[in-house]
Amino acid sequence: MKNEQFVVFRIGDENYGLNIASVLEIMKEAKPTEVPLAPAHVKGVINLRGDIITVIELHELLNVTKGESTSDTRVIVVEAAGQKAGIVVDEVMEVTVLSREDIQPPPEVTSIRSQLVKGLAKQKDQLLILLCIDSFFKLSAEEFKHVSQH
Repeated sequence: MKNEQFVVFRIGDENYGLNIASVLEIMKEAKPTEVPLAPAHVKGVINLRGDIITVIELHELLNVTKGESTSDTRVIVVEAAGQKAGIVVDEVMEVTVLSREDIQPPPEVTSIRSQLVKGLAKQKDQLLILLCIDSFFKLSAEEFKHVSQH
């Protein structure tokens, strides 16, 4: 079976992963410009080499308690469906390789936000929650149209 690489990061006490194919870069947290009337999970926008990038607070989107920003806090710039966004995470930990056999489907949950979860994988005696960034952009498409203008 085909192996896939995932960027592993921490939000709160949980580890998450994103397919590396959707990751453009990982940068230190930048102070975004706030956007009036933006949804609560939109922290603001930043200018990244001429592109206006929406910065998303994953804590808010995933309903995870946010602690203080630290020197480990990062913004992962991702691209899917022709759109770019930055997602704030507590710490980027590593890049790991998973085979398709390692990934199990997420449990059936009624929340619309559960569409963000691509699957679950066990890694080093810990559960890794794999996010589907494509679904993230589909869920947020209307919100991004109001905030991000490319």
